[in-house]
Amino acid sequence: MASSYYFKLTVRGRGGHGGAPHTAINPITTAMHVMEAIKTFQTEELNLMKPTVISVGMFHAGVKEIIIPDTCELQGSIRCLHDGDEYIHRRLREIADGICAAYRCTCTLDIICGNTMLDNDDALTAGVVKVAGEVVGRQNIIMKDVAVMLGEDFAEFTHRVPGCYFFVGTTKPDVQMVEHHNCKFVIDEDSMPIGVEMLVRCSLDFLG
Repeated sequence: MASSYYFKLTVRGRGGHGGAPHTAINPITTAMHVMEAIKTFQTEELNLMKPTVISVGMFHAGVKEIIIPDTCELQGSIRCLHDGDEYIHRRLREIADGICAAYRCTCTLDIICGNTMLDNDDALTAGVVKVAGEVVGRQNIIMKDVAVMLGEDFAEFTHRVPGCYFFVGTTKPDVQMVEHHNCKFVIDEDSMPIGVEMLVRCSLDFLG
């Protein structure tokens, strides 16, 4: 699972009347250019073999349709399946600073760490796979193409002690799968005993 960092970009311009935009400096327009530049940065500068996802999930500005606001705020996340987080953060600052300067704005970019990249221990993973084969059958274990750009706090434990993070399928057979953080997400509660059994049996297996 990926490292996860959260950012807040505050763009400062100069407010004014919507009917006289030349007397103002519109931070919304500037923030839109920053968003476009982030997309270009992802697709044309970064190595696609080192997965990186920068997503904007919040865009807030203004209180009235005829008023150009003083500020605009973007919030989003940075996910990496590699160790190049610092480079991503530095370039994001350079992009935001450069574009804001070009459009006569200033900005502040705050980045905080949600979690670092998950590091499963090989020996523990082998033990979990063995137990999973006994619980659900080898044919129901998926080991390929399971890397995801989601972040997980459990990753912090794996950098201090050996650990293994695994998924338990929770999609109902007759329901189309919907990803997490979607209002239509439905969990198959029949899968919960499988998760409990996996944790108990993995613990007993580890303790010998």
